[in-house]
Amino acid sequence: MLKNKIVLILILLFITSGCSDTFSYEGKIMDIDASLLSGMKSVSSITLEDNDGKRKVFEIKSGSFLEDINIAFTYSHVKSHMEDGEEVYIKYSEINNKNIIIDFKFLGHNH
Repeated sequence: MLKNKIVLILILLFITSGCSDTFSYEGKIMDIDASLLSGMKSVSSITLEDNDGKRKVFEIKSGSFLEDINIAFTYSHVKSHMEDGEEVYIKYSEINNKNIIIDFKFLGHNH
């Protein structure tokens, strides 16, 4: 009976250790890097600065585009929010020492 409990606990620990954690970050867009997507610029990385002045770089998953999260997140749209100094929310995972964007939202309006 005790042996079965130990095996079950070890299995649960193994399963949960394989899951990647997600984190969130809010701040103003300070810089945008772009790549070409069908001849148009697409966001490839975003640098945010939080209220304490700390900057963090977030990247788009290799082979993906920010437009995959929301079609409205074109380079020009994101750049206009950067120029207006609006804050954004990013949900991300740390993969191979990179902050990979999972979700991206503009704070203060609905898209």
